[in-house]
Amino acid sequence: MSTNYIIFAKDSSGSVPVEDGIIQIASLGISGEKKYQELSKYIAQALDYLKNIEIPKLDKEYLLRWDTHDINDESRPLSFKIVLKATSVTHVYEFRINWEELYYRALFFVYDQTAKRQFKIFTKSLLKAEKNPPELQKAINETQQIAIDFFQNPSHFLKEWSE
Repeated sequence: MSTNYIIFAKDSSGSVPVEDGIIQIASLGISGEKKYQELSKYIAQALDYLKNIEIPKLDKEYLLRWDTHDINDESRPLSFKIVLKATSVTHVYEFRINWEELYYRALFFVYDQTAKRQFKIFTKSLLKAEKNPPELQKAINETQQIAIDFFQNPSHFLKEWSE
């Protein structure tokens, strides 16, 4: 059995963009915006599901479905396509939750430290309103560069990001 980890990477200023984005969405939910309440719950549940899944890095068209139920109506099944391999770059995956008119994306790459230890390293996130906004491609490219830098010295980054 593999051990899988999710890490939210720090940026050059020391902040943690993906974690900050999730907190912002949850804060909007706490303030009473129902669609953000629901989105934040689905993000948390899907991340919990994802942490136990090993991502095969050789599959260029990888897609992970997550079957769950509507948080407001447990008799209503839902299915989300929560992970999609980015096609424009080598190392990047999109974590995706589409809920009502909210389209959440968090970008990550995968590091297999050993055959039984995999890290999913989240770097950038955004809420998008259109199919392929420029800021999504920018975040994909930035995540690709972070992955390239990471693979040159994984232990340095793992230590820095886990402090």
